[in-house]
Amino acid sequence: MCGLGVIWQTLPPGVEADGGIADEWLDALDASIALRGSDASGRLRHGAVDPKSGERHLVGMVHRRLAVIDPAGGGQPMTLADPDDPDAPPTLAVVFNGCIYNHRELRAELEENGADFRSDHSDTETLLHGWRAWGEELPARLHGMYAFAVWDPSRPGLFVTRDPFGEKPLFATLWEQDGVLTRAWCTTLPGLVHLRSLAGLESPIDREGVASMVRKGWGADAYADIRQCDTERTSAMGRTLATLKNGDPPEASEPLTLDRLEALLVKAVERRLDADVPLGCFLSGGIDSSLIAAMAQRASGDLSTFCVRMPEAAYDESPFARRVAEHLGTEHETVEVSPDPASDLESLIEQLGLPFADSSLLATHWLSRAVKQRVSVALSGDGGDELFAGYFRYRAADLLAKWGPLLRLLPASLLPARDPKSSPTSARRLFVAAKTGGPAEINTVFDRPTLRAVFPELRDRAPPGPADAEALRATDLVDYLPDDLLRKVDTASMAVSLEVRAPFLDHDLARAAIGTPTHLLTPRGERKGLLRDLARRHLPEEVVDRPKQGFAVPIGSWFRNDFGSMRQLLRDHLLAADPFPGLPFQAERGAIDRLLDEHDAAGEASIVPWKGRDHSQRLYALLVLSIWLKSKAGTPPTLQA
Repeated sequence: MCGLGVIWQTLPPGVEADGGIADEWLDALDASIALRGSDASGRLRHGAVDPKSGERHLVGMVHRRLAVIDPAGGGQPMTLADPDDPDAPPTLAVVFNGCIYNHRELRAELEENGADFRSDHSDTETLLHGWRAWGEELPARLHGMYAFAVWDPSRPGLFVTRDPFGEKPLFATLWEQDGVLTRAWCTTLPGLVHLRSLAGLESPIDREGVASMVRKGWGADAYADIRQCDTERTSAMGRTLATLKNGDPPEASEPLTLDRLEALLVKAVERRLDADVPLGCFLSGGIDSSLIAAMAQRASGDLSTFCVRMPEAAYDESPFARRVAEHLGTEHETVEVSPDPASDLESLIEQLGLPFADSSLLATHWLSRAVKQRVSVALSGDGGDELFAGYFRYRAADLLAKWGPLLRLLPASLLPARDPKSSPTSARRLFVAAKTGGPAEINTVFDRPTLRAVFPELRDRAPPGPADAEALRATDLVDYLPDDLLRKVDTASMAVSLEVRAPFLDHDLARAAIGTPTHLLTPRGERKGLLRDLARRHLPEEVVDRPKQGFAVPIGSWFRNDFGSMRQLLRDHLLAADPFPGLPFQAERGAIDRLLDEHDAAGEASIVPWKGRDHSQRLYALLVLSIWLKSKAGTPPTLQA
């Protein structure tokens, strides 16, 4: 698990390189990925001339490494050279972030066909020999999470790709100056913002992209000239996800049975136990992470598990996690909440470079920080809800599809919304969704009426969303999962150089789940019923049958009681003279003040059930938007007089 940065310049015939790719450009990318790999760093410069066009191509690569597989032989950038002339320039070079789970099988196949490996068992070297053997068909053979760039002087050119689910981040930008075309890629978005600044270029905010992120709480398109790279689409998994992204139904597969599900999950976990460093498992006490821990403990017999203890019982799953750990016989550790969430939040948003509004980023970071003290690799349960229909919103989507016209007539505003976990709050969200946008509204931070009140310029520009549970599940897999959950885990864990692997995203298992209709994944109408049936084989009943809790932090309470200075941070930002410097659309201060007042009122004792309204996630979204904009502008928050 690592970080990478690449700069590729194309110079027409007769245009001089002026010293080539500047050191400070490579330094900027290198500094932005430094936290992601604490074990080693490296860089490479190379160039080649296209004999057909006469164009000159220059490449610069930087890499930071977290050494997990083959620590001695996996340094990067990794090159291949002419075996008859070891002093000759490289014939191939690669920088790679991630892990290839089937690298040993691929190595054996390549060696049978004459490949001469230098490392003992590096998965990075498999990419070099795989490119030489299969070229652009290489990704179709990979099982793993990855982002990598291959420099091939024989073309000359770069091949850049990401894994189908987008577990590993990669951003790209390009510009042309004085006839020189510059293309750059980096694991981190701030690295490219800094690079463009060094080149004398601005990075304007993407109005629609940021508006979408404010509304949903997550996304990637914050800048007009920097984009997230597309994921790979040539493999079977890539084609399946591309089908979902296009809005088409997936290809039907052999429906999952309980025994087949177990066999696929066992194989998925076993593939992800390959490491030359200590490995553990996140354990929330829910179905997904508990099943992963059960399979990993059975395979290894010596597993460390970790969870976070929340300060409020309604958000604390640590007792259930401990019960699972005792049942499985793992070595278990409970992590306390950080005493300084305000400082942690500002640091994480600055590292991420996006107004990312999933507050569980904090808890995931605290868990990762503690886990890193014991192990360097952790397994997670990410993907279980999306693949196996575990969210309440799938049932709500079907209710909207069937009863939407009737639900639109119900008075949502009369329902109390003081407690974000209460049934009246959920019902209110459902009724508002029926009136304003259907199933796509269920998982947004801002419902449309509240969004219009806070940002009056943002009208009905969102495209129509999914129409039922099947479509919503597909959208979650290609949108919510990569741009929220996987981005959260990658950011939180790589800030402390911890590698996290998600067995549910194994290609064989995921394709089988995607090809199985939702009603077969939810026998008896039970959310995630098939996965629960498997869990009953391995876990205590009180864990399997308890209501879904979700991995969240009590951010709403913290905004009231100032835990860890969170209330002060919120008000310092939102009550500043200019809360959102550089935002390309206006905010209505009166509406923000009302959100703050209503949120405080919802925490006060009252016999009036509709007094106040919980706005925890909306206020959090506004807070991270302000933190992001002010970190961009370099302006500290100042309170309005």
